Amino acid sequence: MIARALAAAAALLACPAAAGAGTLLSDGFEAGPAGGAADYRGFANFDVTGGGVDLLPAGGRCATACVELAATRGGGLVTKQFYAFRAGDLVALSFDLGGSGTTGSDFVRAGFEFDRAVGFTDFTRSGAYGSNPVAAGTSTSLFQTTAIESVAPLRTYRLSFRALTDGQLRAAISASTPAPTAPVLDNLRLDVGAVPEPSAWATVIGGLALIGAAMRRRRARTARFA
Repeated sequence: MIARALAAAAALLACPAAAGAGTLLSDGFEAGPAGGAADYRGFANFDVTGGGVDLLPAGGRCATACVELAATRGGGLVTKQFYAFRAGDLVALSFDLGGSGTTGSDFVRAGFEFDRAVGFTDFTRSGAYGSNPVAAGTSTSLFQTTAIESVAPLRTYRLSFRALTDGQLRAAISASTPAPTAPVLDNLRLDVGAVPEPSAWATVIGGLALIGAAMRRRRARTARFA
């Protein structure tokens, strides 16, 4: 059992997801003009959709540079490239959203566009989304629409699913409310990586407990005969 635990621990430590790797995209929108720009379309990682977006400078509605969605009519962003994933991978999209600072509510749609129908399970909304039921099925996309109160500060939202089939995806996010009641977006991140099964973690935890107990017994015997 101890040998199995050590082998499982080594495998988990070698796994990119377990080590925090697998980040395919992380963008804080810092690469644009320092003073911001209206109807900005020069993003390195994204194409602009809908009516357009504004790049806001640091120190305004955000501590660092960020994006105002729906600069004219329902603007948004979609990743320029598709990102591959394999069956068994956990795919996670996280981003910060804040309210417009005016009145009313903003509606933001975020999620994944697939290159084909993809089987999935454990489609989960977490973070500022709150507690949500887990969904499973087959689809060409997975999206969640949420209302953002105009006075809401920047908070982190997270969408994730476990892939049952191989595929490719693009991440997309857009708003349905035109400016000036436009939400702000920052710190978008996409992670894809294999996730250890719970049984593997259980083996490691149980095995490490046995190792600890054996070491304590060994120290106790050594102390008696010293």
